[in-house]
Amino acid sequence: MYKYKNDGVDEMFYRLKYSYDRLTATQQQCFLYCTLFPEYGSISKEQLVDYWLAEGLLLDDCGKGYQIIHDLISACLLQTSGSMSSKVKMHHVIRHLGLWLVKETDQKFLVQAGMALDTAPSVEEWKEATRISIMSNDIKELSLSPECRSLTTLLIQNNPNLDNLGSEFFKFMRSLTVLDLSHTAITSLPECETLVALQHLNLSHTLITRLPERLWLLKELRHLDLSVTVALEDTLNNCSKLLKLRVLNLFRSHYGIHDVDDLNLDSLKALMFLGITIYAEDVLKKLNKTSPLAKSTYRLNLKYCGEMQSIKISDLNHLVHLEELYVESCYDLNTLAADAELTTSGLELLTLSVLPSLENVIVAPMPHHFQHIRKLVISKCPKLKDITWVLKLEMLERLVVTHCDGMLKIIEEDNSDEAETMPDHPSEGQEDNAVAEHSGDERNGYGKSYGKSELSDDKTRTGFPKLRLIVLTDVKKLRIICKPRDFPSLETVRVEDCPNLRSIPLNSRYNCEKLKQVCGSVEWWDKLEWEDEEGMDSKLFIPI
Repeated sequence: MYKYKNDGVDEMFYRLKYSYDRLTATQQQCFLYCTLFPEYGSISKEQLVDYWLAEGLLLDDCGKGYQIIHDLISACLLQTSGSMSSKVKMHHVIRHLGLWLVKETDQKFLVQAGMALDTAPSVEEWKEATRISIMSNDIKELSLSPECRSLTTLLIQNNPNLDNLGSEFFKFMRSLTVLDLSHTAITSLPECETLVALQHLNLSHTLITRLPERLWLLKELRHLDLSVTVALEDTLNNCSKLLKLRVLNLFRSHYGIHDVDDLNLDSLKALMFLGITIYAEDVLKKLNKTSPLAKSTYRLNLKYCGEMQSIKISDLNHLVHLEELYVESCYDLNTLAADAELTTSGLELLTLSVLPSLENVIVAPMPHHFQHIRKLVISKCPKLKDITWVLKLEMLERLVVTHCDGMLKIIEEDNSDEAETMPDHPSEGQEDNAVAEHSGDERNGYGKSYGKSELSDDKTRTGFPKLRLIVLTDVKKLRIICKPRDFPSLETVRVEDCPNLRSIPLNSRYNCEKLKQVCGSVEWWDKLEWEDEEGMDSKLFIPI
């Protein structure tokens, strides 16, 4: 452990301590909070700000939280995490500085994050702690009932085999404000009416089947995350009784809205963020007409919507803050249309999954409702032959295509496209053309068809200005991604189980200077064919 002396400590460590001393008291506390995370790995900015809010460090000002993160980066106490603007990381030397400062300031943190623990720290170690982090371990049970009356933050997430919490685990935690149990295997939560100060509860990615009967007694709860709770059957009407809720996330939860009468959230006057799962088209129509909820909906999951044959994105205009749309297991869905945009759409994340009838994805000329899409995932859509429409997604950063049995190409650039681009009844290939990727070049004439004569020209075969990641998994018939072109932002290409893909659209004539790795099997790599004689530097290849 470091022992700080003006003349005895390592110069770099001293300089870092000087940077810390120049921070405001709030900035210092926010910095020390970052030491709760594992030594190596990224930290979500959004998650940090949510924790700081619950701890009272920000006084309900999210903007100030992001400004503090910026200030900590400027002070070299945090780093941006690669090209991911949504995450930060802490150098291990900085983290050691932070842990030392915690002790120097007489704060009581118990930090054993990412240490491969299979059992929890002893009860004695919990007693005086104000913040505890045992995240990212292999703890299997927490049957203890620790006395930790000063504890305000408890981070247990990412213990994938943790399936049991003792019935009196929360008995002596009356000061707890932040509790994160996400990414664990728990199936139930003990009665927790003692958590009278709790403001932030994260149960996402757990196997919980229902909420505790008396969860509604947690009157201070402001943030409840139940996203991707695949076994959740009932909330026992708790959510509508938590009147201070600002964030309620049921996105991709098994518990969703089946009937218009189930939409019972009108009592949540403070609600600012809603993630919701909807099982029926008529419920979606009601959500559109329910102005307070519509204005709060940021994430929407449409699932098992029987008889829904088409989705027109403009019909979701009432959801003015919608950022993520996840459409899955809508078995009759044939057409998805990103029509012309009259208002400012904020949709950034789109997933199309298990849609066996989807043939047509139509993307209008700019401006359209997909113009801000940053991540596109297409999985188990067997009738899509290509997704040339991704060329219209100018902000696209990540493209993931998996288990699409009928897909032959990602971008169709044959002469046949000339006649297929935007027919009255578009084919599945055309629809995919609408979603394919972002590129201002693909649209030189705002709605022109793209025949070989256009897309094969070196001056027009650019595009994908922001695309950083391409993942192709189990696309058995895939033969071509697209013809070579500029990929100025591309960092990673990952290909698995695509036996017919014999080339990738990268060569020395085009810009791909940021490329860091091409991941795939050795057998696939050895069979790749290159347009230029030199091929690609084998140092970029990562076998998987």
